[in-house]
Amino acid sequence: MNDDLSALNVEIGGFRRQANDHFASAHHTARAHHDSLHRALTDLTHLVERLMTRLDA
Repeated sequence: MNDDLSALNVEIGGFRRQANDHFASAHHTARAHHDSLHRALTDLTHLVERLMTRLDA
């Protein structure tokens, strides 16, 4: 019984580490996509502002 509980504890620990690794990877990917989207929208905002300035001139 003790061996079974010890083995289960090892399996649970491995699952936790694997889940944490997957979460960290997904978080990093989501953050990179967010940053990329933010830069693209900022660039688009500047472009629209420049075009609006030219139309007003």
